[in-house]
Amino acid sequence: MHAERNQEIGALLVAKPFLQVTEIANRFGLTHQRISQICFERGLIDSRRKLAHEFRVNNVLSRFLDKISPEPNSGCWLWNGAAIPLGYGRFAWEPCGGFAHRAAYLLFKGEIPSGKEIDHLCRVSCCVNPDHLEAVTHKVNIHRSPIHPAAINKRKTHCKYGHPLSGNNLGCNPTNGSRVCLNCARASGRRYYHRTYHPERKSVRVSR
Repeated sequence: MHAERNQEIGALLVAKPFLQVTEIANRFGLTHQRISQICFERGLIDSRRKLAHEFRVNNVLSRFLDKISPEPNSGCWLWNGAAIPLGYGRFAWEPCGGFAHRAAYLLFKGEIPSGKEIDHLCRVSCCVNPDHLEAVTHKVNIHRSPIHPAAINKRKTHCKYGHPLSGNNLGCNPTNGSRVCLNCARASGRRYYHRTYHPERKSVRVSR
């Protein structure tokens, strides 16, 4: 009789991994400790944990797929759920930090490497297609951006006055490491000199 009861309890523990041990104990009139002992004797602890993990992942995946709309021309998976003003989707799942594109990478590609962040290769912030996502460093992610000031400045080949940012005309700002047009820097120095030491000659133009 006890063997049949224990077998029934074991089957219930496996079939319903989220069912609380206390609830099972109340159903069979046993103590919490006895149910835990049966679970241990039958080697069901790891099985319950594995099944619970699979249930969580499948539940997350189901919720995730309900919020996407594949775009046939570009191949993007457009996010239909909540989003922040920049367009990045929001998704309630602790491992992804609340972002849909990070959830897509975790669900379809695996763990995000330490020190990396997820970049959109398609440049569509609401896209969650894992094939359009890549784990890169913060520096690479910034330099790939079409709108970030650092990325825009990096792509410049000439200063705003048309001087080339290369060769002998290229300098480096020792404060922040940014590129400097030496021609413009020398012109700025000359203007400062005339403004400081020859204030009566304010009308003098210093050519660039």
